[in-house]
Amino acid sequence: MTEPKVLDAREIPLLKKLGIVVAAVEALESGESIILVNDIDPKPLRLRLGNGFQWEALSSTKGEHRIRITRL
Repeated sequence: MTEPKVLDAREIPLLKKLGIVVAAVEALESGESIILVNDIDPKPLRLRLGNGFQWEALSSTKGEHRIRITRL
């Protein structure tokens, strides 16, 4: 099993962030994961992705939220 890629979205400009993150997540093959690092809680992304993805909060501190997203 390969280590999941890490996408640090904290430095991505706000207007481009959602598109880049959604594209990275949608590119996952079944069973693959990505670690998303964001400066705010990405709960709206979870709603947008819907079913078909497992969502695991790894850590959450002020200014850094780490989420493992796995395509089912």
